[in-house]
Amino acid sequence: MLFSDGLQNWFINQECTLFENRLLGLREEEYIKILEQNVDKKVERASLDEKQRFKQELAQIARMFGDKFDENSAIYKVHFTSVLKLVARRAVFLYKGKAYISDKNVTAILLQEYREKLQKEMERINKLWYSELVKSVYYL
Repeated sequence: MLFSDGLQNWFINQECTLFENRLLGLREEEYIKILEQNVDKKVERASLDEKQRFKQELAQIARMFGDKFDENSAIYKVHFTSVLKLVARRAVFLYKGKAYISDKNVTAILLQEYREKLQKEMERINKLWYSELVKSVYYL
């Protein structure tokens, strides 16, 4: 194996931290562009009706994390399994399997997708490296 599991996890964690810091440093229009390009149809914007219906719950969650909620706030809904870290921190409002999150928390989805892609690519690199190693041993 090219990378041990511990080294691979360390590398992925470092890359995700760097990616998150870069996202946080973007201007709003750059951030929105990245969201549109990278987040699949898993994310949909909550309607005005939904924001009004869940106004108290969304405002309560926003207050818990030092944010303000009003009807102009961008709220998205995703399947709760897409944001398990946010669910664990109770940073979302859950309703019928959907997690209602602020635009700031959409970053968690980007990070999770980025992490999954990194893990798949690391596995692919390890397989390629191993197959090349095996070929070189047999052809010596």
